[in-house]
Amino acid sequence: MILSDWLTLASSTAAMCAAIISFFTLFELFKQRKASYKPDLCILKRYFSVKVKGTSSDWYLAGSSREQQASIKLVNVGVGAAKNINANWTFNLNSLIEEINKLAQKAHRNFYIEKKDHFLSIEAHDKSNSMINAKMTDFQFEYLLASAQDPQGTTLNLPPSYSYLLPIYIGLHRELELNFNDIKIPSLELNLSYNDIGKNQYTSKHNVKCDFHMFSRNKDENEHLFELYLIEDS
Repeated sequence: MILSDWLTLASSTAAMCAAIISFFTLFELFKQRKASYKPDLCILKRYFSVKVKGTSSDWYLAGSSREQQASIKLVNVGVGAAKNINANWTFNLNSLIEEINKLAQKAHRNFYIEKKDHFLSIEAHDKSNSMINAKMTDFQFEYLLASAQDPQGTTLNLPPSYSYLLPIYIGLHRELELNFNDIKIPSLELNLSYNDIGKNQYTSKHNVKCDFHMFSRNKDENEHLFELYLIEDS
């Protein structure tokens, strides 16, 4: 090869190396740009006080006297907004119904719970039957800003069937004076899907456990009171 051929080869090699470097530089810039608007949703711990009397219960945020729906707090700890958020709850409903009916029979309570299509039917001998929606497990939100702009986040209700059955389950345990260690509170699974502003889609799965740390009973009114918290089980 003559000198001009060597020079041509060197020039071509240098151009190819420059192109490769440019490609990786652009790729890194693309990843940084994508990360700059990536959302990241997580669950904050929440405390509740719950009053239970028979098959009736009231939920209160700890320290508040106003009745609340059982819920968690969802916040976006990412750097970008989340859009088109879909939330789906799942838990072992059939197992919880079975355990409650067993406990109610042991406690000689005059009610039982039955699943009928999309509803829970609470059958009682001394009053009319009640119906609870057992399929209300999906919730949607248009958007959730990053916590730097919205540190309060948004409230996500628990499934009505769970928030209704859980206090009955715990109340029957305490009515029968069973050991605290025998109370196996069922956990919840939360599946989230959402987009960022660049229309990239994300999914995440969160296990939410419920535990309680205080219990009391008003024997005169046959009313139970306990405090519990909902927390993500990492």
